[in-house]
Amino acid sequence: MSAEDLLAPLVIDTEDAYPLGAPVHVGVTLSLTTAEAMVWIPPTDPLLAQEPIELGLSSLDDGRVVFPLAPFSPRPRHDDALALALTGDRPLRVLVDLSPWLPDDLAPGSYRATLRYHCLREEALSPPFALHLRAPHAGDRTFLAELTPPKHPEQSWGQWTLSPPSPRPPELDALFRDDPVRFNRALRHLLVEAARLDTFNLSLLDRLTGVYALDGALLQVELLRMRGELAAAEALADRVRADHPGGAAALDALDRDEGTIATMRGAQLG
Repeated sequence: MSAEDLLAPLVIDTEDAYPLGAPVHVGVTLSLTTAEAMVWIPPTDPLLAQEPIELGLSSLDDGRVVFPLAPFSPRPRHDDALALALTGDRPLRVLVDLSPWLPDDLAPGSYRATLRYHCLREEALSPPFALHLRAPHAGDRTFLAELTPPKHPEQSWGQWTLSPPSPRPPELDALFRDDPVRFNRALRHLLVEAARLDTFNLSLLDRLTGVYALDGALLQVELLRMRGELAAAEALADRVRADHPGGAAALDALDRDEGTIATMRGAQLG
């Protein structure tokens, strides 16, 4: 059986709607069609590296094609040291921001989207899924206006998240479920702004619900381990395993001290 036959269709989870101008994060779950198999795939990065992902988009209202999904063509092999092992007994769920693909003049509306995950010489495709993009309302505009530092138009949301901190960065003392930038705002604080992580209010990460629920829980597990609260970390990790099978690889990375905070904060501070 070829690797192409082994790759199951992508499973996509989304928010109900996204305000234009904000991040458009979707969950992408990869899996195999048989348990007795393994495929090496290139990695993604929830902030910067979108290379394995391609997007096609058309309007659900009138069928107009915004941009088609390009024909598949094999790519050169990636560095094997960076490849991820996708095994048949464990799906892999990653978070991807689609906003860098969206045209600046894209109108609010409902769109039909298709995603491709490039697995070197093979592809994993999603069934078409609905992507609802709305005009930002007053609350969205308030949250976007309060960004520190302001996001430059040419920056992606990942680049803003990792941009150098202000001389006196604000404390993250609140996080709101209706803030369309809440995930990036929390990550920015944890990765580049906070001088200390032992005083961070973990309950703020409970606001990372919906498409961010797995990633918020993983950040909490990592912070609990950093603080030496190992029993609480393991109890939360058990809940992640039960509720989010696609998070198993991320929990393995935490066991190797290769979680998001440890790796990306170290890169920013080092």
